[in-house]
Amino acid sequence: MKRTNLTSLLLIFSLSAVGASVLAAPESKPSGKDLLIAVVSNKYPAEPAAHGCDEFIPAFTQLKVDGGCRSITKRLPKIAFIGDSHIAHYRPEALREFQTLNSIVISQTGCFPFAADSWHDKMFQGSSCASQQKAVLDYLSNAATIQTVVLSSRWWLLMAGPDFKTSDEDTKTFITNGKQFIATLLKTGKQVLLMRDVPDLDFSIETCYNIRPVRLGKAEIRPDCSMIQASFEPRRQLQNAALDEILKPYPAVKVYDPVPLFCQDGRCKASDGALPYYLNHDHVNNYGAQFVFKDFVPKFFPELNPGTKAQ
Repeated sequence: MKRTNLTSLLLIFSLSAVGASVLAAPESKPSGKDLLIAVVSNKYPAEPAAHGCDEFIPAFTQLKVDGGCRSITKRLPKIAFIGDSHIAHYRPEALREFQTLNSIVISQTGCFPFAADSWHDKMFQGSSCASQQKAVLDYLSNAATIQTVVLSSRWWLLMAGPDFKTSDEDTKTFITNGKQFIATLLKTGKQVLLMRDVPDLDFSIETCYNIRPVRLGKAEIRPDCSMIQASFEPRRQLQNAALDEILKPYPAVKVYDPVPLFCQDGRCKASDGALPYYLNHDHVNNYGAQFVFKDFVPKFFPELNPGTKAQ
């Protein structure tokens, strides 16, 4: 699995103090370079204050997830967002836009919502992926207040593992586990919505801007913060084919694909021309999450007034 490189970590660390001062007054919106710094340090839009699910949901005193379970309202949820880090990167908007549904966001790296059997022997905070999946599925199935479950993940990773080399057996067990997970939710009366993955970049997002406090040598700034769509299409097609096989028996499951939002005419944008949508090569930042949810919410939840306060 690719990791954020040292340069990116140093960049984020060096800007964190600046970003914090930029956003000291929550009601004021930064502008210009201050806004860019806030976006790059992933502090704009600011993540809403949230509670741990273990504060009000007994199941989470035992079910420990490395990405956390969070909620703004501290009320039993009507909607649950579940996945790996590719649900966690949507967390600010999932919490903010779905406050009226008392949303929760549950994240477990490299495991949720379902994975190939090759992952089931991997250990996550003292518990196997298989037992983690069973525990969260038991919770979702038995939570009477939850009406909708939204699934999002870096699906390719859960199919293929950290080396991204999938086998027929990996794909087969990924499909089997996915069908079982979704069938269980549907049998308990939940509405299920699956989000396909965002494009993963073939370049470093930091090459799109020039705000590093220290740089050795001449800055090589990318004039066009985008990539050719063909660079990630093979992975996209493989993961989508597996997801389509999972969903074939379950036409009631709704599917959202963010790729058309990012990609037009054979190119995929990682910026709106001024501000980046990405934190690194495969995770959107808070600004990118906002970009996605402005498209996602009206299409699937038109009855919601985005950002309205919980009643």
